Amino acid sequence: MEWMGWAVNHQIFEGLVKYELQPDGSMKTVPSIAESWSSNGDATVWTFKLKRGVTFSAPVDREVTADDFVKSLNYVTDPTTGPSCPTSSPQSRVLSRQDTRPTGSPG
Repeated sequence: MEWMGWAVNHQIFEGLVKYELQPDGSMKTVPSIAESWSSNGDATVWTFKLKRGVTFSAPVDREVTADDFVKSLNYVTDPTTGPSCPTSSPQSRVLSRQDTRPTGSPG
């Protein structure tokens, strides 16, 4: 019943991207918290640029950072902590993050 957890999570949490149904029945990947993204030539390294000003709701009430995504994605892709689904594999790890905002800049 892991699919039920996936469905509930997608109703509660917002991700980097989301899928939008197109008139022809296909699905298109569109921005959510990521405003843009790119990959290297063989799609083994992905870079996401986060939208500024996206915050957690109360009681956390702070801006979402790249570190939040690194921690969450590493958690769910770790076979010892994540769900038992096909996306959980040691090959699917988030190794690092880079915040390119200048220190002290808002959002």
